Amino acid sequence: IQNVDYLTCEDALKKELETKNNIEIIYNGKVTKYLGEDNIEGLVINDERKINVSGIFLSIGQDADSEFIKDIINLDERNYILTNENFETNETGIFAAGDCVHKNIRQLTTAMNDGTIAALSAIQYLKGITVIESLT
Repeated sequence: IQNVDYLTCEDALKKELETKNNIEIIYNGKVTKYLGEDNIEGLVINDERKINVSGIFLSIGQDADSEFIKDIINLDERNYILTNENFETNETGIFAAGDCVHKNIRQLTTAMNDGTIAALSAIQYLKGITVIESLT
């Protein structure tokens, strides 16, 4: 169920999904009701269409919420933060990590990995600055 009139996933995944006979893509859909008491039994889409299901995976939003920093560091066309392999931005001393960073895969495990690399990179950066230099 896609809430807009196109798929927002990667092109390769889109092409693969479109070839599957056992997958129906519902565009401009909004789940308006969950059916079932103790377990999920179905959904109502756009207040009119009922679909029987036994499970749900939610994924809402693939654009980064980085508006607050757009005038400070470089972002891509979807507002993901551009970094190098050490998660340094174009501004010296500013690091970014996780799902707000421009990359191909956004998962909890990759975000944790990014955070580790960014933190270690920031520590190395800070080791090169003395207290006196940082005050000037």
